[in-house]
Amino acid sequence: MPFTLKFMREKDFQILYGYTKIGDNSAINLLGVLAGMVYGKEEDRGFKDLVDSDSFFDFKKYDKDFGQLPETIIARAKKAGCVTMWNDEIANSGYGLYHYYEFKGFHEPIADYYFRPFYEYQYQKLAANSACNHGKNIIPKWIGLWEEFSTKYSNHCHFSFNFFTGLTHASSNNLELYDIPVSDALARMESTGVLDNTFLLIMGDHGQRIVKYF
Repeated sequence: MPFTLKFMREKDFQILYGYTKIGDNSAINLLGVLAGMVYGKEEDRGFKDLVDSDSFFDFKKYDKDFGQLPETIIARAKKAGCVTMWNDEIANSGYGLYHYYEFKGFHEPIADYYFRPFYEYQYQKLAANSACNHGKNIIPKWIGLWEEFSTKYSNHCHFSFNFFTGLTHASSNNLELYDIPVSDALARMESTGVLDNTFLLIMGDHGQRIVKYF
C-alpha cells in the first residue's frame, strides 16, 4: 500500500515490521489485541511462564458471548462513556469475526454502530469476493463508515474496530484496492484535525499466505 505508507511516513507514524502468529484464525490472533487474552490452555500454546495464567481464555469459564466480556477494549470503552463502532467485514455470510470456533458470537449488537447486517446484505446481493457494485469500487464505502464515525465523534471519546478481509484473505493482490481509499481518508481526517487527538492502529493479518508471492 504505497500511498498509505507514504502518508504514514510523512506524518511520523510508528511503523513496525514483523510477524506474529499465536493462533490459527483471525479471532484468536486478535483476542490478544482486543481483550488482552490468549486462546486455549497455558500448556498448549507454548506460553508457559511467559503470560499471566489469568490471561488464558477459558471457554468453560466465560459462558457468555464475546461481546459481554468485561476484558475487551470495546467493553471498557462503553464503561468509560465512549461511543463505539464494530465494522466487521468478515468474508462469510452467516457469521462474524467471533461467531466461529468455540466463540459464541454476539447475542446483541456489540457496539452503538454495528455493521454486520450491512455486510450480510452485500454478500447476498453481490458476487462473492467482488469489489464492485454496478461498476463502482465499494471499498471507499467500507472505509467511509470508519471515517464518518471518527469525524462525527472527533470531539467525544470513541472507539471503533474495523476488520476487512473478504477481498484479501487469500490474495495479496487485492490489498492494493484499499490503498487509495485508506490514504485519501487519512489525508481528509488529517486536514480537518480529526487525527489530532486520535490513536490509530493499522494491522495486517494472514501474512504467511502472501510469502509465496515474493
